[in-house]
Amino acid sequence: EGAGTPGAFPPLVGQKDHMGDCAKHAGIVIKGLMGELVVDGVTYNGVMTPQGDMLNDLQIAAVISYERHSWGNDFGYCKPSDVAAAR
Repeated sequence: EGAGTPGAFPPLVGQKDHMGDCAKHAGIVIKGLMGELVVDGVTYNGVMTPQGDMLNDLQIAAVISYERHSWGNDFGYCKPSDVAAAR
């Protein structure tokens, strides 16, 4: 449902600040994320494993485009060229 898991995984619903820009969104998937992240006033401190070595640009573009159009999100589609620019 994209709501996340309190204390463990932040929600994906309505997160335009984190997903609004294709290159920023792709960069999170490519490089992963570690440390504190504040989402909707809640602090999360976990690890998202980098996927840049495991997924190609088309696969990452597909994943983030899915996230950007699920659970009521409407943040636009990302292209493989957006992902390549984030690398």
